[in-house]
Amino acid sequence: MFNTTIVAAVFKLINFFAFVGLLGYLFKQKMLGQLHTKIAAEKAAFDTMVQEHKGLEDQQRDLEHAIVEQKDVCEILKQHVQQWKATFEETVHAREQERAQLQKLLKEKITQQTNYLMQEQIKERVLPQAIKQAEQQLQDTFADEKNGRAYLTDLMQAMEKSG
Repeated sequence: MFNTTIVAAVFKLINFFAFVGLLGYLFKQKMLGQLHTKIAAEKAAFDTMVQEHKGLEDQQRDLEHAIVEQKDVCEILKQHVQQWKATFEETVHAREQERAQLQKLLKEKITQQTNYLMQEQIKERVLPQAIKQAEQQLQDTFADEKNGRAYLTDLMQAMEKSG
């Protein structure tokens, strides 16, 4: 009995190894190629995804860098706008002061011209009357010959002293 059980066990073991070998052979012939193909496809897809991921990371880094650069440009533009605004306001203020000064000068000139015109009008009215009154007073004063001689003598002495 012992012999038959050992022989049966050995045959079972041989059958088992033959079955495993057959399965290994079939697996290698049929399934291994498909598995290699699937694994290669999955690896290729994975590599593609890794490359895409790296590309997206690079793109994100580039975009972040571009954003920083644009912020810098915006800040520079903001500073330029502030400078332009300040310069513009200074120019406006200077022009307003200049205009106010010109208006002041114009008012002074108008006042001077008005005063001059008023003086001229007064001269035109008063001068003829003053001349008439002076002529009348001179005629009244020098109607007497003594007064005329005394005036001429005083005039001649004053001229001698000054000359």
